[in-house]
Amino acid sequence: VGGGGWGGGGGSSWDDTDDYQPGQVGNGPNPLDPNAPTGGLRLKVEPRDAEVLVDGFYAGRVDDFDGAMQRLKITEGPHRVELRAPGYEPTTFDVVIVVGQTTTYRTELKKR
Repeated sequence: VGGGGWGGGGGSSWDDTDDYQPGQVGNGPNPLDPNAPTGGLRLKVEPRDAEVLVDGFYAGRVDDFDGAMQRLKITEGPHRVELRAPGYEPTTFDVVIVVGQTTTYRTELKKR
């Protein structure tokens, strides 16, 4: 049950100096492949500047995927999404993406 190299629990691996580009970091098939069939994930999360990782791949920040016309395009099938922000406990959830459909996820990260 690995998080794509992020480690489990405590969040001690968090480093706010990292500067990832979309699609970097993870292992295995890229869940953000623009050439594959995709569905959408809309994130209604506080804080809005939290980083979003899908199967360990950096996807962007919550603010990029929280509007009426904004969504994170992810390849079809099951995925693990991790939300991280400095000063907050990381949150991880599983989602099954269906081609052509958008799922909305709502939460508020807990402060440490």
